[in-house]
Amino acid sequence: MNVCFRVDAGPNIGAGHLMRCLALADELAARGAGTAFICRAGGADEADAVVARRHRLFTLPAEPVAGDARQTLDALSAQALEPDWIVVDHYQLSREWERCLVPKTKRMLVIDDLADRRHESDVLLDPTYGETGARYRDLVPPGCRCLCGSRYALLRPQFGLQRQPPERRLPPADQMTVHVFFGSFDAENHTARFSRLLLQGFGSVRVCAAVGRAYAYPQQLQQLASEFGKRFSWEAGVADMAAHMADCNVALGAPGGATWERACIGLPAAYLAVAANQIAIVERLRDRGLCAYFGAAQAIDDSAFVAAMRRFLSDTSALHAMRTLGMKAVDGRGARRVAEILEESL
Repeated sequence: MNVCFRVDAGPNIGAGHLMRCLALADELAARGAGTAFICRAGGADEADAVVARRHRLFTLPAEPVAGDARQTLDALSAQALEPDWIVVDHYQLSREWERCLVPKTKRMLVIDDLADRRHESDVLLDPTYGETGARYRDLVPPGCRCLCGSRYALLRPQFGLQRQPPERRLPPADQMTVHVFFGSFDAENHTARFSRLLLQGFGSVRVCAAVGRAYAYPQQLQQLASEFGKRFSWEAGVADMAAHMADCNVALGAPGGATWERACIGLPAAYLAVAANQIAIVERLRDRGLCAYFGAAQAIDDSAFVAAMRRFLSDTSALHAMRTLGMKAVDGRGARRVAEILEESL
């Protein structure tokens, strides 16, 4: 079986798309499948992540999406790629694009969690907790199989191995270790801002931050490390994010693929949206008790953030409930389930 992934691997949200597709590609490759990625030219982190896992990588010019279908078809032809499955994970691509690619593959899988456009797919995957597929009823063709809900969240195996005991006790609020991650790029530098607020507003709290190698503000994190010593640590281009998270008690960051990673290992999380299309998703998760949501990162002021974080850290019963619900919702076996379905569907 040969599988080709067309992934949005641009800043912020695109990095999460790539990570979940890599989790599926790794599982498929372990089962003997040939795997290839077609992405627009992006950051070094993304290219290195694909190549390091021994998947083939083909890059399109870094330009607007107009003409994307033709460029993707040209890439398939130039590389003599004949995929059994094309996996599409890209918010700017929809039915028109997919129809152009259908003749080049036996089957097509679309990954989506916005339900804001039509698709021409054999399988649609939305890993959002509580998703039933009802939103897609008029957006996919008859016969399209919908894989919906967090049991299909695409995670690397490390997250399943780092699952914490549900009964693990949490330290007092002022002794927590907070994992901070706002995406690999974090162009607005929320990492430095909110890390500083945590360190200044909570006297003994430790902060463990993660960023990508393309992060543009390392000097500000170095300054925090100089000011706060052992209370602040950070790493760029984290090789094992599951282990990095597992050393912490709670998480703060942006929603996205990391939402399911945090839930899987049992890390109660508070979220700040960094893109408009994240808001509806994270509000649904908050309403179902899976997380806390403080609002848009750019809109919240410092005092409101500190007050919200104080309530979050102090409510031990709510944190335990989030951990239990998250670990029940995401067991780390989603990539295996989806890979089996792709194999069976040919």
